[in-house]
Amino acid sequence: MKLFKRNYLNRKGFPEIPRMRRWQAVLAWTLVVIALLVIKTNISFFGVRLNLTVLVPFYIGLKRSPEKGLAVGIIIGLVEDSLSNTIIGPNILSKGSIGLLSSLLLGRFFIWTPLLGVLACFTATFIDGLIVFLSRELFFDDVGLLKQAVLIMLAQAFINSPVGYFIRPKDEQ
Repeated sequence: MKLFKRNYLNRKGFPEIPRMRRWQAVLAWTLVVIALLVIKTNISFFGVRLNLTVLVPFYIGLKRSPEKGLAVGIIIGLVEDSLSNTIIGPNILSKGSIGLLSSLLLGRFFIWTPLLGVLACFTATFIDGLIVFLSRELFFDDVGLLKQAVLIMLAQAFINSPVGYFIRPKDEQ
């Protein structure tokens, strides 16, 4: 097997990914984020826009590290905020915090199960929407309806929650 050849292992004996594969992974994740943004803007269920971009920082934070989840969340939030007609900041704050908080679920209090993955994905999507709503309410003069916003956030969370069944932490492969 190529994986166990000497040139694929680093000094500690772990498999090392060559630089070319790292750029391929970055390109693949960029294409995934672009596809999710296109889907988010063009598809809606019963008048509710999808919030699929929160799944990427959640996944990266859960699989990799809190720093990578935070960085990916900030980048995705910056792209979302720059494409919207509002202030820059609410999506940066929400996606970054989801990328950071998703890594804190591992091994602290819970044993990872598919049900916990569904609940974590539901909660992450709801918290993301809540942070964006509260940030916009705090910094804008527009008064939004809290009841309507909560219903939209719950619908987005229900749509995203089945994805949590398939996401597993790096330790639980």
